Amino acid sequence: MDTSDTIASSVFEDFRKNDAGRFVVVDAIERLLKTTRAGHIILSYSSGGRATAEELNDVITSAGRLVDVLEIDYRKNVMAGMRWTNEWISDAELPNKEFLFLIEK
Repeated sequence: MDTSDTIASSVFEDFRKNDAGRFVVVDAIERLLKTTRAGHIILSYSSGGRATAEELNDVITSAGRLVDVLEIDYRKNVMAGMRWTNEWISDAELPNKEFLFLIEK
């Protein structure tokens, strides 16, 4: 089942880039990390997300100290099994990982 919100979109599902060429989701993650009032944050991020590892590292270290990272294999979503076009199959065949970043502010 598609769980997309058709009424109010989330910046965390956005594929647009800002004027500097960076995905707007990276800016949103950076704002979220910097403005969250907590001693520790656990950020969950999928290997299928738009942010690169370097971008994530940059925004995490700009907001605090990376304490630990946990990598978890997880099952692909239902859309990964639908192949009406072959344009994206090579990307979909890569193993899906979920990363949990423990950040100390």
